Amino acid sequence: MYAHIALPYVHVTTMFHYSAPEALLARVQPGQMVQVAFRTSIEIGIITALSADWPPELPEQTTLKPIQAILHPTPVVSAAQLALAVWIDEHYLSGVGAALGAMLPPGLTNGRDLRVTLLDLRYIPRDMFQHRVVNLLRRRGTLTGAQISYALDDEDKASWERTVQQLRDLGVVDVEPFMRPPRIRPRQVDMAQIALPVDQIAQVAPTLGRKNRRADLLEAFAALQGAPIPIKAAAEQFGTTAATLKKLVTEGLLTQGDDGLQMAIRADALDTALIALRHGEAQIRALQVLARETEPIELSWIYAQSDADLADLRHLEELGFITLGQRDDWRDPLSNRAFPPTPAHPLTPPQQAALAPILAALDARRTETFLLHGVTGSGKTEIYLAAVEAALKAGRSALVLVPEIALTPQMVARVVGRFPGQVALFHSGLEDAERYDAWRRVREGLAQIVVGARS
Repeated sequence: MYAHIALPYVHVTTMFHYSAPEALLARVQPGQMVQVAFRTSIEIGIITALSADWPPELPEQTTLKPIQAILHPTPVVSAAQLALAVWIDEHYLSGVGAALGAMLPPGLTNGRDLRVTLLDLRYIPRDMFQHRVVNLLRRRGTLTGAQISYALDDEDKASWERTVQQLRDLGVVDVEPFMRPPRIRPRQVDMAQIALPVDQIAQVAPTLGRKNRRADLLEAFAALQGAPIPIKAAAEQFGTTAATLKKLVTEGLLTQGDDGLQMAIRADALDTALIALRHGEAQIRALQVLARETEPIELSWIYAQSDADLADLRHLEELGFITLGQRDDWRDPLSNRAFPPTPAHPLTPPQQAALAPILAALDARRTETFLLHGVTGSGKTEIYLAAVEAALKAGRSALVLVPEIALTPQMVARVVGRFPGQVALFHSGLEDAERYDAWRRVREGLAQIVVGARS
């Protein structure tokens, strides 16, 4: 398989061919971010196309470098974005790579690093710098460049890099370049949901908790339905010792008479005794907490309400009584803010006249540019919102761009108030993690409107 790859972070306008090695064949797909060797370095590439046929523009004797690694498990750009990048390149002569690079959020990449392995354990260092690096590798094994820099507390990065280069030239170490994993990743929250019918909680309650031999013996005596059994015969029949049985007598759970041992508690108190012996109270409370909810809830809430811990919940999952999972915890700067609703206002005749050609172009899927002219307070924003609403009703999406970040808050308030839960925010004042999650929400179709500075 041969891959056509664009390099989003290299100043080149052309694309390049690479081969897909056997180990990656099942996972490579267009839109994926990969690591490739380029000239004397390694770079991030985006697969724009795959083909089983040899690229016709290349001589047959050409040796193609292989894709070295897949850097992101799912494609980072869609087929529509790939097509858009090609159009941008044809229209503006920008290069497909540069167009794709502008589509990726900060934090998706994390720069290059080195993986250094000591090959010659008997090498005698020639100077202090070599001594520090070699001894470190002897003690700790293979290390990355970041780990070496941190371990040596070396502010001068060039010094250890120069030393590693010397050692590589001497054959003392092996140096493998690689791309670091993404600096920012999705944040997820552990969740649980009940899988047991609510009316069966009381029925399974006595079986919950930790394994307990005395509880098992008590259940065995309950199955005898009150018939006494000599202590020696009970020990043999139930595979236990007389001492263990006498402990149940001491605890008041069994009685010992002339005919032997028998239950000392009523049948309706048996469940309570079994729960106490197995310490199943926390697991029962966890089921009761989950039984009150129709949707999955966070584990932290279950812990606070039931005193159960993760081991308790995993035990319940093994029994098939609950399901454990995760959901995305979106880092959204809008989530903790309250926006008053801004219902649509009836349009004035001039507003209706201005909106009509915009809606006509939307309906016809015709690309046009419109300039709204009006003094402050004349109702231009209401026309923007009406146009956005029409786009959403048609199953499409919208970008609402403002000239500068200072104008973003007031526009956000209007748009979110009109379209709650459908807005993603982009501007330079956000943390990288917030911009990354906004990018993911838009990519996954969870936000149909983007508001942000036009840059």
